[in-house]
Amino acid sequence: MLGLVRLLLLIVVVQTIVYAFVGFYLRASLRERLEARWERERPPLPRDRFVQNGLDAARPRHRRWLIGVVYVVPLVFLVGLIAVLEAV
Repeated sequence: MLGLVRLLLLIVVVQTIVYAFVGFYLRASLRERLEARWERERPPLPRDRFVQNGLDAARPRHRRWLIGVVYVVPLVFLVGLIAVLEAV
């Protein structure tokens, strides 16, 4: 049982690291896309304000997506795998 707790703790730590790296990558790529869009369209807002508004608008969507992909999907896969292996 102690081994399972250690494994789960290790999995959560690795998932948190992946969450952070993917979050930074998504934010950087979104920033680049927003800056390119500002260059093409030249809206009346200053560039920094335009980019910040876009980042703020996308933050909740990215957070939900990241939590689902990094934490929920692997957990569901692991539980499903254990259920299938136990049934065999």
